[in-house]
Amino acid sequence: MNNQAAKLNPFNSSIFSSLAALYEANQDPKGALESYSRLIELDPTNTKAYINRGILLAKQGDHEKAILNYYIAIHQNLQGNLAYKPLAESLKAIGDVEGAIENYNKAIELEPDQSSLYINLGMLLAKQGDYQVATEKYNKAIQLDPQNTDPYVNVAIILAEQGYFEEAIQNYNIAIEIDPENSTALYNLAVILEDQGDFEKALTYYDKAIKLNRNKEEEDVIANAEEGQRELDACEKMSNSTENELNILNELKETNTSEKFSELPILTAQ
Repeated sequence: MNNQAAKLNPFNSSIFSSLAALYEANQDPKGALESYSRLIELDPTNTKAYINRGILLAKQGDHEKAILNYYIAIHQNLQGNLAYKPLAESLKAIGDVEGAIENYNKAIELEPDQSSLYINLGMLLAKQGDYQVATEKYNKAIQLDPQNTDPYVNVAIILAEQGYFEEAIQNYNIAIEIDPENSTALYNLAVILEDQGDFEKALTYYDKAIKLNRNKEEEDVIANAEEGQRELDACEKMSNSTENELNILNELKETNTSEKFSELPILTAQ
C-alpha cells in the first residue's frame, strides 16, 4: 500500500463527504447516495449529509424518503436549518399543501431575503384561493427582486381571476417591459385583450408568444444536445482526475481486514 493510501483513515467521515461530492460531479447519484449513507453511518449528527441525501432522493422522485431525511436534519438542528425549503418542495410534490405552506413559512423566517420563497408560497396560497395573502407574498418578492417577472405575472393572474382586468394588464405590461420575451405574459395579455374586443393587439401578442415558444423549443433541442456533450466531456475529465483517489480507497478495502471496512463496495470511476 502506498504512503498516500496509508495516510487515509477508512473511518474518517470526511472521505465519504468528498466521495459524495465527486460522485455528484460525476453524475452518479447512486454512488453519491451510498457515500452519504456511509457518511451518516460514521457521523449520525451530520445534518448536512441528511439534507444532501434528501435532495438526491427527491430528484429521483422518492419524496417520502427525502422527507424523512429532512425531518431528521431539522430535529438535529432547529436553528438556521436549511432543510425547510427542500422539505416544503417534497411535501408539495406529494400533495401535502398545508405542510408545504408551513415549511415555506419556516424557511422564510430563516431566510427572509429569498424572493423565491415568497413566490413559491404565494403559488400555494393562490391555489387554495387565498388571493389576498398570496398577493402580499408576491408583492414582497417584487420588493426583494424587482427584475423578476414571475411575481408580476402571478399577481396579474390573480387580478384577472377576480375580474380586475385593467390592473392585470398593467402587471403583464410591467413583466413584458422587464422581459419582452416572457411568452406567458404575452399570451395571457393577448387573452384579456381578445376578451375585451381589442383583436388587433391580441393578435400581435399571440403572434409574439407563438414565435417565442417555437424558438424556445428549437433552442431547447440545441441546448440539450450541447449540455449532453458537455456532460460527456466532464465525465471523461472527472473519470481521469478521480481514478487515483478511487483506487486508493479500493486498495484500502483490499488490504484492511476490518470487518466494517470490508463492507464497502469496490468503487469505480464513471
